[in-house]
Amino acid sequence: MGNRGMEELIPLINKLQDAFSSIGQSCNLDLPQIAVVGGQSAGKSSVLENFVGSLHYVGRMISGRSRRGQQGSSLGFDEDLMCPSCGVSISARLANDCTRPASLAHLIHLHAHLGGLLHLRRQWSSSCNEDFLPRGSGIVTRRPLILQLINNKAEYAEFLHCKGKKFVDFEEVRLEIEAETDRLTGSNKGISPIPINLRVYSPNVLNLTLIDLPGMTKVAVGDQPLDIEYQIREMLMQFITKESCLILAVTPANTDLANSDALKIAKEVDPQGLRTIGVITKLDLMDEGTDARDILENKLLPLRRGYIGVVNRSQKDIDGRKDIRAALAAERKFFLSHPSYRHMAERMGTPHLQKTLNQQLTNHIRDTLPGLRNKLQSQLLSLEKEVEEYKHYRPDDPTRKTKALLQMVQQFGVDFEKCIEGSGDQVDTVELSGGARINRIFHERFPFELVKIVFDEKELRREISHAIKNVHGVRQVGTGLFTPDLAFEAIVKKQIVKLKEPCVKCIDLVIQELINTVRQCTNKVLQCPAGPATGRRSNPGVTPP
Repeated sequence: MGNRGMEELIPLINKLQDAFSSIGQSCNLDLPQIAVVGGQSAGKSSVLENFVGSLHYVGRMISGRSRRGQQGSSLGFDEDLMCPSCGVSISARLANDCTRPASLAHLIHLHAHLGGLLHLRRQWSSSCNEDFLPRGSGIVTRRPLILQLINNKAEYAEFLHCKGKKFVDFEEVRLEIEAETDRLTGSNKGISPIPINLRVYSPNVLNLTLIDLPGMTKVAVGDQPLDIEYQIREMLMQFITKESCLILAVTPANTDLANSDALKIAKEVDPQGLRTIGVITKLDLMDEGTDARDILENKLLPLRRGYIGVVNRSQKDIDGRKDIRAALAAERKFFLSHPSYRHMAERMGTPHLQKTLNQQLTNHIRDTLPGLRNKLQSQLLSLEKEVEEYKHYRPDDPTRKTKALLQMVQQFGVDFEKCIEGSGDQVDTVELSGGARINRIFHERFPFELVKIVFDEKELRREISHAIKNVHGVRQVGTGLFTPDLAFEAIVKKQIVKLKEPCVKCIDLVIQELINTVRQCTNKVLQCPAGPATGRRSNPGVTPP
């Protein structure tokens, strides 16, 4: 495959990802991808924003290409401008050289245009400082974000769920991510495994696709479910357990590498470190006299793909609206001037990380493409065979009804398991359901019923004394070394009987929840195309009264 073909690999996978996201299915195909994992405040958002660089308003007040930072052009635009009023090319140097002849009309147009350019420049500078990923305390990434970076002359962003709408402002992108997240998860910091697809077109990026996942946390905040740590872990596992997924493990340098959440979970699914790429952030925040040289040289916890260090903007820089270009320049200066990192400066920093990920993902796609093609062809043949069968479909065919019924039963079993295990595609943010309600019965309602049991310690001591004396009979009490087994069993049996009522009540509540779950899953099956024909007749038998 030539260089041109290699460049098309990532966009090809992007199209497949968008197609699968649109239909809500993956066709059992594990697409090559890079998943970004890390603890909260590890610096994942800053790393991704640095990749994007800067979106800005594309002004059409003049015709001409943007040349940011070009020497000899203080405005950053082409020197040769086209007057929109008369269509005559005017040299920007006229503004600084009044001795050159020019028509009065041209000078007036030029003066007005330069004022517009200055306004556009201020507008663009303001936009450069915007952050497109949600920030804040707690969990801010609550749905997987599939970020597709595409090298393109024009700069804008697109969401898969907003087809045809182009975003040219960071703030609008961030607000759209937050709105789309709240649409599924609500505003109570809940999470959902359904991804958001975002494409960013820019000449400042290399073709690259990353999946930003929620940061790992330990404690539930606000209205979050108590098992939020488990939910996030399960979501991460859905991505990183696949052999086709590369893992970008982001770890801050000012914490012990042995305590890295990202490396810990990556090691569980990739014990040999073959799919893991280490990223060390916050190198500038390490304690004085310490450095991460051994880590970056891949000596401390070796990974096949190694580690890359980056220096992101601090919260102070973000609050001060320091743009990403200035941050990248400061990062470059940090590595070149630091005595522990200057010898590896060319292998550190955000630009090198972006280039490395582009190469790694391209090579990974190339390596997995044969197997992906074979699996795709196999499924295509299977679907074509199924389509061929439907050409001879007869509604009154008993074998067809039997097959449809078996499919419904199988789907019912899958849906029921998902409701109980809590791994369904749709997460209810209004109330608890399925397995969560059963969990609450066991851990909240049942202990409450046990506490209500009347316990009289004085009466219990009296019963124990009488039981021991009755077991000894005419013998003197206290002659033995141990409490008689018969006395112990008699007391315990009497106490266990008191547990019967709360246990039975707990069982009744669980049975009722299971019945409700069965009804819910049955109704879902009845909504299938084949459901009304066969499902309604079987409904009374499936759902208990």
